[in-house]
Amino acid sequence: HHFPKARITLVDVNDDHLGRARRRLSDYADQLSWVHADFARTDPPGKFDATVSALALHHISDLDKRTLYRSLYYALNRMGSLVVADRLHGPTPAIYALDKKIWQREVHQGGAEDTEIKQAQASHAEDFHSTLNEHLEWLRISGFLDVDIHYKNVMYSVFGGHRPDV
Repeated sequence: HHFPKARITLVDVNDDHLGRARRRLSDYADQLSWVHADFARTDPPGKFDATVSALALHHISDLDKRTLYRSLYYALNRMGSLVVADRLHGPTPAIYALDKKIWQREVHQGGAEDTEIKQAQASHAEDFHSTLNEHLEWLRISGFLDVDIHYKNVMYSVFGGHRPDV
């Protein structure tokens, strides 16, 4: 409601996720459009001032990530921004192992049950974890400027860049 003129397009391959989002965001239905598509294999549905990905890219291969970043670059208007929030792999095996221990301790202290932690770990094993440095390099190669890390906590990070005004 802070941005009443904003128009938002939500893209997901999972109909259940789109359905939950529709229900949760029903008060803003006139500002939203919904696209059922595999964002890793489908060009973005239009031109945008900003694109945001939240906890989605770790589900796709590194090759698909690189291709997606290039596709998102061309889908952005000049000076458009990309913001990604995702789970990442540590830069070395030792750091990744430490990150996993810290994550496990923190979620346990936050109230997660052992069975929930084990389910999450099993899910993580199926994901494609890239390092933060790999993501930042792929953004730069795709043409993004001012690529930077906006936030990092253990194996989660928010980062992005923008398309230049040319």
